Amino acid sequence: MIRNKKKSFRKVLMLILCAILLSSNFIVAHGAQRFGVQIVIPENQQGTANSFFDLVMDPGAEQTVEIDIRNMTDKPITVLLDIATATTDDGGTVFYRPQADREPDDSLLFAMEDIASVQSSVDLGPNETVRIPVILRMPEEEFDGTLAGGISFREEVDEEAALAETDGMLVYNFITEIAILLRQNQNPVAPDLLLNHVGASQRNWRNMFIANFQNPERMFINEMEIYANITAVGETDILFEQHWDQMQVAPNSHFNFGIPLEGQPFVAGDYLLQVEVNANNGSWSFTREFTVTEEEARAFNETDVSLQSTLSLWIFIAIGAGVLLVAFILYMVLFRKKSKKTQDKAVDELVKEIKAN
Repeated sequence: MIRNKKKSFRKVLMLILCAILLSSNFIVAHGAQRFGVQIVIPENQQGTANSFFDLVMDPGAEQTVEIDIRNMTDKPITVLLDIATATTDDGGTVFYRPQADREPDDSLLFAMEDIASVQSSVDLGPNETVRIPVILRMPEEEFDGTLAGGISFREEVDEEAALAETDGMLVYNFITEIAILLRQNQNPVAPDLLLNHVGASQRNWRNMFIANFQNPERMFINEMEIYANITAVGETDILFEQHWDQMQVAPNSHFNFGIPLEGQPFVAGDYLLQVEVNANNGSWSFTREFTVTEEEARAFNETDVSLQSTLSLWIFIAIGAGVLLVAFILYMVLFRKKSKKTQDKAVDELVKEIKAN
């Protein structure tokens, strides 16, 4: 069973963010509310959602949906648009924007980039609202499940002008996403979760074990919780463990679940990964043996910044201890010389006194 734990700070933060975004029909796309986006709800919209498209279309059908973009400033702006297939990041969050570091999943047959088309940019005058069309072309091949993707919006920013305007403090240009979910029917599809591989790796130059998971089905995995631990093969003591909850996995996507070593070095050997996964629409368990080679351990340990920091600290301590030792030895040598001189002088004075008497 997955361990019972208090709701994570990450979950609370996500709930707060969702509350902010859903408090208005317009989704704020910039810290200063420079522009907002809003869908025009089509007749075949499913459910009551008004912040993303959820459509059922016939095989081969074509449909145009619309989005309003509003300039919330008194200056002209340009908004850039991108279409992308939904992906899952390594923290279990679904994104509907292009991810340069994320390759398309090998189970993906229909990419949103091939289904939806929209203009690449739109110019907006001061306080102007422009309605743009989005053309959707459903694949002719019949299928069950959901095709997930979306459109992202970001303001075109002149970095030099922004730096000058903010006295050198560049304001982050937020990206707003509108999801597009497409189905041909309402047939239920059960999600699946696969463990592709596990091994030694790094993230942000810190050692961690990486387990690559994949959802090969056209169905979201929602409210997913993962508990994973690693032991040495043949042993029962848990060496490393990790727990995440409130994760979501997009259809036909993959992600890397990290189990950090928390500043410890890799040690070559045979290991056992044990994973338990619970979601609101499925449960899975995995057990996998794997090996960390001497070459892998050495290579990752040499580039782990936390290990280098620890090594530097020990070197500093060793140097400091050496300096103190040398100082102590010098002190003792000088003290002994001084003591010897003092003793010799005292003896001489005593001898003189005896002779005088």
